[in-house]
Amino acid sequence: MRNIKSTKTLSVIAAILLSVFAVGEATADPINGSFESGLTGWTGTGTTGVSYGTKVTDIGEVVTASPDGGYYAYVTTTGGALSSGLGSNPPGTYASEYNGSTLRYEFSAGAGDVLQFFFNYVTTDGVEDSTGTNFADYAWARVLGTGLSEIGSLLVDTRTELGGVNGSWNFTRGEAWFPLGTDSGSCFGTKCGYTGWLQSAAYTFTSAGNYILEFGVVNWSDEDQQSGLAFDGVTLTPGDPGDPPEVPEPASLALLGLGLVGIGALRRRKSA
Repeated sequence: MRNIKSTKTLSVIAAILLSVFAVGEATADPINGSFESGLTGWTGTGTTGVSYGTKVTDIGEVVTASPDGGYYAYVTTTGGALSSGLGSNPPGTYASEYNGSTLRYEFSAGAGDVLQFFFNYVTTDGVEDSTGTNFADYAWARVLGTGLSEIGSLLVDTRTELGGVNGSWNFTRGEAWFPLGTDSGSCFGTKCGYTGWLQSAAYTFTSAGNYILEFGVVNWSDEDQQSGLAFDGVTLTPGDPGDPPEVPEPASLALLGLGLVGIGALRRRKSA
């Protein structure tokens, strides 16, 4: 009977020790980033949607299928919410955002996990030829905390041409895209067009936790001349298994100490 009790005690201690090293670990959530099932899991404000890539090719629009293929998601300023209703301030300090749209996805990530995606920005707004006044709309992608605080640097900011790594930021003239509504195919001033599909720079999470991925676009100064951001192939890749493990938290170390004390007490009982 004594041996059975000892075995049970050892099992409990082993479970405690295993729990110590499980603390702080996080498993990356799969992200609905291919949009084959629509916008499941995403929360939108303003005007958002999904479209099938080959369909736009058939009708001559500039946003063709992404490198990921199939469906892509988009946000557009057409019929967008006032910027004050987007739930968080648009990034930057530009101060003249008028209206726009956002899509957000909440997920968990582990330290070392890598986030990446494809995007294509289309705008019918630009620089007014006669005065040089800049009415340029812009789009972005960023990581937020669950309290909507911005974490780290912007992943994409089309106003500063930040974030693309595979492709040129040179705009190609052509603005025909159905999410732009009646402004599709038009251009105000100069510097209109589309970027083509670019791949974002890889974003590596430095700590495990819950996060929100946000894509957005806003009209600049007024709601004339629309712009939109298409995105696809959103992936969250687990970090390198060879990365060093996280240092146990103080509470975990306390549990480890209790386990070691239990082992010592068991040995004393057996030798008594």
